Amino acid sequence: MTTEKATKALAEIYATGDSDTRAERAAESHLWDAEERVRSEEWGLAGYSLDAAYRALGAEPPDSTAEDFERGRHPIRVEAERLVREMLGEG
Repeated sequence: MTTEKATKALAEIYATGDSDTRAERAAESHLWDAEERVRSEEWGLAGYSLDAAYRALGAEPPDSTAEDFERGRHPIRVEAERLVREMLGEG
């Protein structure tokens, strides 16, 4: 899977909590670990979990950090916000 497709899949999981395949469920677990680690400011572990979420989908992670994720600037968060706006008819 490409990084772009993985970002879209992870953003959908982040926005909806829906994961269908074994790989998506593994990625979801890493994504929620990253979320928890960001909240506790464990930046290194959060970054590792974000990378693991991409690798669970067979993709290389983008050059973004856990700090980007926390600030809403990570590609997953940007795409998730776009998806939410689209679902609400705002996009």
